Amino acid sequence: MRSMRQKARAAISDVADEWAARLQCLQLTVVEQADFMAWLRQSPVHVEEYLKSETALFALDGFARQDSTEITSLLENAQGNVRELGLPSMDGGSDVPPAPRRQWHLPWIVATAAAIVIVIAVVLCWSHLVPASSYATEVGEQLHTVLPDGSSVDLNTRSKVEVHYTADSRDIRLTHGEALFSVAKDGRRPFRVINRDAVVRAIGTQFNVLQQQNRTTITVLDGRVAIAARKSTASMGALRQEMLVAAGHRAQVATDEIHQDVQLAPERAIAWKDHRLIFENETIGNVIAEFNRYNRRQIMLDDPALAGQRIDGVFDAEKPQNLIAFLRHNTGARIREVQ
Repeated sequence: MRSMRQKARAAISDVADEWAARLQCLQLTVVEQADFMAWLRQSPVHVEEYLKSETALFALDGFARQDSTEITSLLENAQGNVRELGLPSMDGGSDVPPAPRRQWHLPWIVATAAAIVIVIAVVLCWSHLVPASSYATEVGEQLHTVLPDGSSVDLNTRSKVEVHYTADSRDIRLTHGEALFSVAKDGRRPFRVINRDAVVRAIGTQFNVLQQQNRTTITVLDGRVAIAARKSTASMGALRQEMLVAAGHRAQVATDEIHQDVQLAPERAIAWKDHRLIFENETIGNVIAEFNRYNRRQIMLDDPALAGQRIDGVFDAEKPQNLIAFLRHNTGARIREVQ
C-alpha cells in the first residue's frame, strides 16, 4: 500500500504530464501560462517531475533535444536532494514519520536554478519568442497565405489554423476544416501539423489535411510525411508510433488508428481549390456533411437509414441543388434544405 507521500508524488507526476502535453500541443492561454509558472514555484518536486515529463514526451515524439543530456544529468544530480513539502493528513495523522529536515546545499540550489531556467525557456519558446498567429475562412471562402519561413498554407472553406514558430520548431494547429500545406525545407526546424486526431511531420513536402467529424484524412502530393495518431480520449493526446506516407498516397486517422489507402491521384484531394468535390465510394452522410461546409443553406437527410449508403460523383461545391437532385433521383431520399 502506497504511503501518503508516494500518492502525493504520483499526483504531482500526473499534473506534470498534463502540463507537458499542453505545452507540446500549443494549448496554453496567457492565464494558463501564469498558472503553470505558479504551479512550478510551489515546490522543487514540481520542477523535477515536469522535467521528467517533458523529456519523456519529446522522446515519444521522436525529436532529439539538444539539452536532453543536460536534463538527464540534472535529474540524476537532483535525486536525493529534493526537499519534500509537508503533507497534511486527511485524518489528523500520518502513516509515515515526519521527514528529517534537510539542509539546502549549493549543488541543489544550482540544480534548481538551472531547472527553472530550462522551464522558463520552454514557456518562452512556446509563447513569447514568436507570437502565435491564426488564419481562418468563413463559409465559401478560401485563403492563401505565406508563412515567415516561406512555407504556404491554403485554407478551404470554414477552416482555421494557428501558427506557432520558434527558433527550433514550426508547428501549426488545424482547429477545424481543411488546409493544403507547401513546406519550405529547413532541416533544423521540423514542420508539424497538429489536430484532434493526428500529428503530421514533414521537412520539405506538400500535403493536404482534412478534418471531418469522425476522421482526419492526410493526402501527400509531394515528398513524404510521418503521421502519428493521438488518443482522442486523452486530455491532450498521447503520441503513438509514426507511419510514413509517400507522395500519391492517402492516410486516414480515426479512433486512434492510421489506415493508409492504395495509391491515388493526389490532384483529386485538392479539387476543392477549383470548387469541385470528388467522391468515390463515400457515404451519403459524409457527402452531405462536406457540402454543408461550403454553403449557408444546409442539406438535411430525412432518411437516416440512407446515411451509410455509398455513392460516387463529381459535384460543384457551390451548387448543392445538383447533389439534392442526384440523391432524389438515384436513391429516392427525402431531403430538405434549411437556413
